[in-house]
Amino acid sequence: MTFSFNLVLALFLLAPGFAFVMGVYYGGPRTRLEPTPPPPNSLVALALVTSGALAAHLACAGFYAACELIALWSKASWSLPHPNPYVVALGLNGAADRYREFGLFWALLNLTALSAATFGATRLVIDWRLRKHSRIRGALYGWMSEATISEGAIAYVVTTLELDGAAVGYEGLVEYMTLDSSKQIVSLVLSDCELFTMVAKGGMVHRVRNPREEPLENIVLGREAIRNIAFTPVGAPEDEALASA
Repeated sequence: MTFSFNLVLALFLLAPGFAFVMGVYYGGPRTRLEPTPPPPNSLVALALVTSGALAAHLACAGFYAACELIALWSKASWSLPHPNPYVVALGLNGAADRYREFGLFWALLNLTALSAATFGATRLVIDWRLRKHSRIRGALYGWMSEATISEGAIAYVVTTLELDGAAVGYEGLVEYMTLDSSKQIVSLVLSDCELFTMVAKGGMVHRVRNPREEPLENIVLGREAIRNIAFTPVGAPEDEALASA
């Protein structure tokens, strides 16, 4: 077999693993935070893809093995092609030439269904675990994990801009935030923003508000413009807050 064929075969076999990763990072409840999967060439990404694919194939092969045990116990039989896609793919049943095309179709159809089922099952599990356990939230959202269980969050952002020697900052509601694989901010969108400055006086740093007649409707900040940030969750349910403590 050529290298290209082996590569395509490996991608097909790893398809449930990619579906697993999609379910982990894009299967939870929609929040204002968007986590980024680990880099494709990282050990974490490889471990997630391979372990997800292995678990999915193990579950599928176990299902067909159980079906064959039931067929053996009930003395049922079948005609070619063999109903087990793994037997067909590995060529263990010695199918006749006229069944090979259908066998390939059957194996690919099962692989597609397995990938879709893996994504759906992972999405349901991640959604359920995110609502119950803080470890999953911490792994996905890092230091901003507590904001995902609240109705919103107020952010206090100190920027790299300066006004008369004082650092300029913004206070507003977090509308959307993108995190990279290291849980660092890529971009931040705030609404209903108020401007403030950080002034050093008497050995202390004071936050001086600069009220406007109307707050800024929206502001977008990139990571290069953010010097420091803090946030306060708003409207966190009491039971979920206790569960995440």
